[in-house]
Amino acid sequence: MTVRVPKYRLHKPTGQALVEIRGRRVYLGRHNSPASQEKYRRLIAELMAADASPAAAVAAAWSPAPSAAPPLTVKEAALRYFRHAKRYYVKNGEPTDEVAAIRAALRRLLRMFGGATARAIVSASLPKATGTASPSRTVTSELVATTNCTG
Repeated sequence: MTVRVPKYRLHKPTGQALVEIRGRRVYLGRHNSPASQEKYRRLIAELMAADASPAAAVAAAWSPAPSAAPPLTVKEAALRYFRHAKRYYVKNGEPTDEVAAIRAALRRLLRMFGGATARAIVSASLPKATGTASPSRTVTSELVATTNCTG
């Protein structure tokens, strides 16, 4: 039986390398970077190993690699996004009103979740049977409580 090795490919819109296994795309990082090529080789080696099924190889590729870097906080993610917004929302060399709206939204976000890790917020947003309020419900409650709505 011949096994077809999935190809290392370029995802043009993002510039990332990807490999597709059983219809599931695994993004490997920047195309042609040593890290993405190493991740591809590791993934294919796991796929070709006698005891590894394609599903196990995909799961291994999606699991986060151990990292010495501290986890991304909501505060750091908000700062990165705001820096992007100041560069992106510009017309005739001046920031648009969108920048002020984003700033106001980020201030509320930081008041509520500034010290949390981004992963904790995303994890809490996923459907669970925990009975606790999701971050989106908390944000909605905050907006309703602090917005002067007249109908």
